[in-house]
Amino acid sequence: MIPAQPIALLQCLAVPFVWAVAASASAAPPDFAKDVQPLLTKYCAGCHNAADAADNGAFSLDNFTALMKGGEHGAVIVPGKVDESRIIKLIERADGPAMPPEDEPAPSAAEIAVLKAWIEAGAEGPIGDPAPMLNVPKIEPTAAVRRPVHAAAWSPDGEVLAVGRYQSIELLNRDHKALGVIEGLSGQVNVLAFLPDGKIVAAGGEPGLAGEVTVWNRETRELVWKAQAHRDAVTAGAVSGDGTLIATGSYDQTIIVWDAATGAQKATLTGHNHAVFGLAFHPTKPILASASGDRTIKLWNAATGARLDTLIEPTKEQVAIAFSPDGSRLAAAGADSRIRIWSFTDGAAGGTKIRFSHFAHEGPIVSLAYAADGKLLLTASEDKTVKTWDAASLSQVAEPASQPDWVAAIAASGAAVALGRLDGSVVRFPLPAVAEDAVAAGSSDRPVIAEQPMVPPVETPMPEAIAEVEPNDAPANAVTFTLPGVATGVLQPAESHTEDADYYRFAAKAGEAWIFETNAARSGSPADTKIDVLHADGAPVERVLLRATRDSAINFRGFSSVNPGLRVDFWEEMELNEYMYLSGEVCRIFRMPQGPDSDMQLYSINGQRRSYLDTTPVAHALGEAVYIVTPHAPGTVLPSNGLPVFSLPFESDDDAERKLGRDSKLAFTAPADGEYVVRVRDVRGAGGPEHKYTLTARVPKPDFAVSIAEGERKIAPGGGQRLTLKVDRADGFTGPVRVEFADLPAGLSVSTPVVIEEGHAEAKAVLTAAPDATSPADDAIKAIAITATAAPGGLPTTKPVAAPAKIAVGDAAKIVATLTPVDGATEIVLRPGGIARAMLSIERNGYDGELNFDVENLPHGVIVDHIGLSGVLIRTDEDAREVEFKCANWVSATDRQIFAVGKGQGDPASKPVTLRVVRDDELAKAGE
Repeated sequence: MIPAQPIALLQCLAVPFVWAVAASASAAPPDFAKDVQPLLTKYCAGCHNAADAADNGAFSLDNFTALMKGGEHGAVIVPGKVDESRIIKLIERADGPAMPPEDEPAPSAAEIAVLKAWIEAGAEGPIGDPAPMLNVPKIEPTAAVRRPVHAAAWSPDGEVLAVGRYQSIELLNRDHKALGVIEGLSGQVNVLAFLPDGKIVAAGGEPGLAGEVTVWNRETRELVWKAQAHRDAVTAGAVSGDGTLIATGSYDQTIIVWDAATGAQKATLTGHNHAVFGLAFHPTKPILASASGDRTIKLWNAATGARLDTLIEPTKEQVAIAFSPDGSRLAAAGADSRIRIWSFTDGAAGGTKIRFSHFAHEGPIVSLAYAADGKLLLTASEDKTVKTWDAASLSQVAEPASQPDWVAAIAASGAAVALGRLDGSVVRFPLPAVAEDAVAAGSSDRPVIAEQPMVPPVETPMPEAIAEVEPNDAPANAVTFTLPGVATGVLQPAESHTEDADYYRFAAKAGEAWIFETNAARSGSPADTKIDVLHADGAPVERVLLRATRDSAINFRGFSSVNPGLRVDFWEEMELNEYMYLSGEVCRIFRMPQGPDSDMQLYSINGQRRSYLDTTPVAHALGEAVYIVTPHAPGTVLPSNGLPVFSLPFESDDDAERKLGRDSKLAFTAPADGEYVVRVRDVRGAGGPEHKYTLTARVPKPDFAVSIAEGERKIAPGGGQRLTLKVDRADGFTGPVRVEFADLPAGLSVSTPVVIEEGHAEAKAVLTAAPDATSPADDAIKAIAITATAAPGGLPTTKPVAAPAKIAVGDAAKIVATLTPVDGATEIVLRPGGIARAMLSIERNGYDGELNFDVENLPHGVIVDHIGLSGVLIRTDEDAREVEFKCANWVSATDRQIFAVGKGQGDPASKPVTLRVVRDDELAKAGE
């Protein structure tokens, strides 16, 4: 047997001999493109490429021209002279430094022989610099070959559709008839766009080798210019609104801006740390938006190369991006299956705020585009669906039939859209119409749940209470119950049962509203009741459909059944007043976190979390699923968006308003004329002779009562103190309450009127004293006229409010605070989505320490920005601090009297200043 090592050595020595024999037998030397360039790419171009050459002066092996140019030490190839070619010395370790480095793969002897033979033959190059090609074996297909479509674009006149395939562009007319083919491109065409003059921009390239950008004459199908610059395939591209710039993004993580006319490079944009998958130009500005696999969206000034903003809300790779045609919004989507919309502000310098986030598909989104008029937004996903959305409200307009393959290209033109699929097919379909009454996402019109429709039945006197008659443990033998009415019963299981449920049958007409409530625990009964309303056959009566639009989860810690504060994932994409579904409990967002170590706050009553739709507050665990939901009427057909739809029946465990303790309260509205059954049971299944209860059915009586939380107020001369106005709401009344003050004692004044906003439990006023004010007499305090006006049940009602029992003017204040608009204005003016500033200043009279302030009585949706948990801080050596107010997009036009309140040193309050929110859309409606 011959030893293995000598055989291997003989094989290596034989390789150059074989090449020499082959070369002598044929006049053709090694070809640069087919034989030499693949070797240089495999072993050298990873370090010696155009990018590294620009950075450190090393030579580049990206193409023949760069190779022959050499580097800072001169040429590395001497045609016809192998021994004088430095590249051979470096590869064979005859000169330093050794290339490739010792720890990197090196070319074999056979591969070195190829390189030597090429140099010996004169180192001939190709004509021009052809696109780099992967040197891979050619395998003949055994079946029909798909020609996937990765890009498509309509010409500016809407007459020609360009479709990008592998190494070619097909041109089709509006009837999908072929107009011609442009060939000779490198790799897969991933980008297609039209310049305003009709020229076609195409980009692609070979993965792992180089990207290619080309511009073609549409009519003649001739090449205008071509450029290779990226180190990997081009995966994204866009044309500026004026047609002067072209931007391309690559898997090499860079963006290059090109002169559209000449192909000259204008700028290279770096900053992403993953592939750039999407690019979009603002329609009228040189602002470029990029979407990347690094889970960010970046905004750039393409003219200067400056990075303007980084949007960090996405949670997975982003692959599609588009500006709305009017430039006011930026949409992006990707692997997290969400559509995100940002409001675009002039300049985009750190002020691009997320406006909406919507779970859209059951799989990653692969493409996205606005319709030409901006009214519709289209998305395509790996779930093989294309969905059409109202761009204003992000409500789903239509969902075509499932696609046979991924739709990688969406091109909208006029009233139609073309889709390009990975199976190679191209289809065109008309766009659906948009409802004229669509509500814009982020507008002041918010989806709300009607707690109690105001269609009460004719009120009649409450009859005598009836007692349950057993057996009444099934709908078929329910006790007849006349409304309104009272029934008494005992939850005591029969001998053959483990638990008891009592049924009461009643009749109701469509739209009639009734309140059912129990009295058990309040009367000392051990029963923990739960009530629900059923159809006559025992089926639950559906109350509302809650469609999930975003998913999240509880983080940091779980929270109890009373705590209004929690922390959840992706809270930045949520909005105030949105409904949140937590394992059967429905809550509503009241306030966002005020810092990194702060909770989101849900609506509460006296410090305890409030639930809606008569759902019961319960404890929730860390990691529990959370959904943002929108309400819909029962029976509404809701196209699937990949998230659940929750059906809530009419049922109540514990009173959601927390007035009846463990007893139940249920607001029921009959969906149709007919007979229904109300069921009473113990939520734990417990029972016994002592588990007594009273069931009452009554007409709802929406009502309110206002009180002032502070029983006494002591004010420094020239200073102020806050008054907390609380409203106690009854039977589903959620409307605003207006509180007015009159007949105050001399020297005292108060910010009036004060409005307790819809659904809110309190508002703040400030009581101030003149510098020469004295304590008022008791009779003067009693003479203060305070009234609260609202419209429960649609009927305007005014009620008196008791003044504080004692008001006194004390000693001079150590701190006098003043809140004033900037620039000498008389009021603070805000627009939705905007900011405004004011100056908080203090006069120190014997106190030199730091002091924290809150600004109170702000409209809901207006916050003091850039503060921590301690509020606005004025430090020891300061007498003033600028305060910045930020307004949410949905806030309605309003005027509010706001003021600053210190924390400590007697809690001094400033005099009020008017904050005015002005909505352009509401002003336009008022002028119609």
